[in-house]
Amino acid sequence: MLKAASKKRSNIDIQSIQRIARESRSETLARLQASAEGLSTNKAEENRREYGKNEIITNTNASKWRLLWESVATPFTVVLLVLTLLTLFTSYILIPQGNSDSITIIVMVIMLIVSVLVNFIQKIKIARVTDQLLNRVSVTTNIRRDGHNVELPTDEVVIGDVINLSAGDMIPADMKLLTSKDLFCSSSYLDGDPEPAEKVANVIIKPSMSNDYLNYPNILYEGTTIVSGSGTGIVFAIGNHTVFGKEVQAISRKKVKTTLFDREMKQLAKILIIATAIIIPLLFVINGLTKGDWGESLIFALAAAVGLTPEVLPIIVNSNLTKGALEMSKSGAVVKQMNAIQNLGSTDVFCIDKTGTLTQNQVVLERHYDLDMQETPQILKFSYLNAYYQTGVKDLIDKAVIDAAGDELDVNEIQRDYNKIDEIPFDYTRKRMSVVVVDNDEHHGQHLLVTKGAAEGMLAISNKVELNGKVEDLTSEWKERILNQINELNDDGLRVLLVGYKLNPAPVGEFSAKDEHDLTIIGYLAYLDPPKETTKEALEDLKNDNVDVKIFT
Repeated sequence: MLKAASKKRSNIDIQSIQRIARESRSETLARLQASAEGLSTNKAEENRREYGKNEIITNTNASKWRLLWESVATPFTVVLLVLTLLTLFTSYILIPQGNSDSITIIVMVIMLIVSVLVNFIQKIKIARVTDQLLNRVSVTTNIRRDGHNVELPTDEVVIGDVINLSAGDMIPADMKLLTSKDLFCSSSYLDGDPEPAEKVANVIIKPSMSNDYLNYPNILYEGTTIVSGSGTGIVFAIGNHTVFGKEVQAISRKKVKTTLFDREMKQLAKILIIATAIIIPLLFVINGLTKGDWGESLIFALAAAVGLTPEVLPIIVNSNLTKGALEMSKSGAVVKQMNAIQNLGSTDVFCIDKTGTLTQNQVVLERHYDLDMQETPQILKFSYLNAYYQTGVKDLIDKAVIDAAGDELDVNEIQRDYNKIDEIPFDYTRKRMSVVVVDNDEHHGQHLLVTKGAAEGMLAISNKVELNGKVEDLTSEWKERILNQINELNDDGLRVLLVGYKLNPAPVGEFSAKDEHDLTIIGYLAYLDPPKETTKEALEDLKNDNVDVKIFT
């Protein structure tokens, strides 16, 4: 846990965090020379030149000198170096001048140099390939720039930026909340608490909690995950100056855990050293006692030790590891440490995501059924209201609904007839989200709460069903019928959500998850995210390699 470590580190500007947390919203905006509407592109560039990029720089990106040292300080190189020195000692000190065996010395020095150079050159190649692959990876965040919400890479975040927050987002920099709506965040990497904590924008920091800066309700730290709700925040620290950046720098200075390959190579080198330490004195004594020539016995013992050492092994091992790393890079795999390939080869359980990994990540709305398994415009209309008017970053499911509605309905008329009042954002506990709209057309002034979500949760908060304009009680028979229909759709490879509504749920401005009750279920949304063509072959290959696949979804 990083919490205890954080409190001990003097290089974290705690006083600055405390000051920003206590001051008003207008004072923070004035301090950062920013606006709640976000920065202009020119101002963002100016701040970037002044404060730098939003990236955490550590000593893990080693220089060439460090890579050279790592190439020299390997177990086998040390063994070769020691034996070379011993051979040099015996050849030019113990043996009379003119009788020394320089060829052996030359061969061993060449093997030593080749081993180091091969390792060094391959490390440089891997470093270059890794940088190229990492440059292809771009994590984005939703930023308010020039009066518009845009998705930009996180390294383009600057001090003063206004960030839009929604469920599933990861905080790209330290920020103070400007607005919040049912916002719950997980920062277990800081405090070790797995339970999400609520974050509130308009809150006064009490004197009793002034020293507990990690748990300020209006401050979000880089690396925090948004579990539910939505909000906006203004960035006051980036890169190495964030709490997370300070911790990463501290951790990077610690010794990296050795890989399985490192441990096995060290064990092999240890065995060779022990064997050499036993054989040299043993041969020296036996040969000296039997022949009486102790100088010749020492030379013989050292020669035997040199013969035991597999001088070419480091070259062969490094070349194979490098070849494997470069081959993996052609498929987009990042290998920052060649020795980690041994760990990968020892894998027996493979945990993966489903969407976008096993599937094409191209979700389409296949069916929008009523409770009689018939496609009706009402289901798509209500679903469109729910997807279009939510303010969080629209995922593939929402986009699929919006695309389908654009093809089948007059969405301009829907937007004209309904105006948004409020929303209850998605979270991974409820597994649903709701919007509240006002009907300006047929039922002028009527408020309508539209909810879509996972079946079990939706059935738990509903008490009515509607079919062909007729509303009935949600009986146990209806629940069984709905679940059976969902199972049929699941058997066709479709992901199913339920859609429901509620009339006049609560006074304006007071909507929350507590209002999601007594809903009327009206139908199903069935989505398809087809698997990739290579999925079956890849899973079969993993099975043939005795690797169990576990899906996190």
